[in-house]
Amino acid sequence: MHLQQPNDSSGLEHELGLYETELLMPSFEDIEGDKVFFARLDGQLNKVNKFYKDKEDEYLDVGEKIKDQLIKLEKIKKTLIDKQDLMNQDGEDADSSTSYSLRGWWNIFCHLLGLIALLGS
Repeated sequence: MHLQQPNDSSGLEHELGLYETELLMPSFEDIEGDKVFFARLDGQLNKVNKFYKDKEDEYLDVGEKIKDQLIKLEKIKKTLIDKQDLMNQDGEDADSSTSYSLRGWWNIFCHLLGLIALLGS
């Protein structure tokens, strides 16, 4: 078996690398039958490879989306904490229970987002 090199360097064939079996020692009885069998076998192998390549691409896309969401959430968290610190510095709300409640609500918010993401997938 060897990896078939496509004629053009673009497209799905180049990306996946299609397999094509080369019969090294053909049987004397049914050479054509062997070729048909291995051609079908190669087709199935190529289908499986394409399936897993598609799944890999899909999960990489999902991973990028989650990464972007986490970056956005981190910015929101920083903004909320900065605003809270500013309020505490101005003396408008120096109560420590407010600080605790803001951080507590942030944690609840993050857990809920995580649950929503799990249920959505």
